[in-house]
Amino acid sequence: MRLILIFCFLILHSVSLLAEVVNIRPLSFGRIVISDNSTIGEYTIDYLGNITATNHFRIIEAGSPAEFLLFNYPANAQVFITPSVIQASTSSTPFSTGQFTLVNLTSPGSIFIRTDGTAEVGVGGTLRTSGSGSMNYSDADYTINLQISFDF
Repeated sequence: MRLILIFCFLILHSVSLLAEVVNIRPLSFGRIVISDNSTIGEYTIDYLGNITATNHFRIIEAGSPAEFLLFNYPANAQVFITPSVIQASTSSTPFSTGQFTLVNLTSPGSIFIRTDGTAEVGVGGTLRTSGSGSMNYSDADYTINLQISFDF
């Protein structure tokens, strides 16, 4: 019995070494203008690309969900997707005193790998303004770190 367990472990381990994930497109909220920061505003792009925004935002160029390609997975395997925010507040280049907060990430939760060993996965999120009343959001690129786990 022990040899079978070790053998199964080695097979599962070697299969997991072959599985790969490539980020095809990062999560992007596009180009926006903050028209009102007297209260907290939210801009959401779900993992399917549906966009909702409060009237605090003017969307100049719509964003898009992150897209990942999974390949070299076992056919028909169920993969669980767990997105998490590493750093909730954005940073900007050039520096801006106004920053955003990423408050939520969305994903399908799990997917099944196709028979060719591939799948595509989208990840979306919700961006929030401070609601401080300050309009000190600069014309800048805002970035944030997030982590996405793919487990099978």
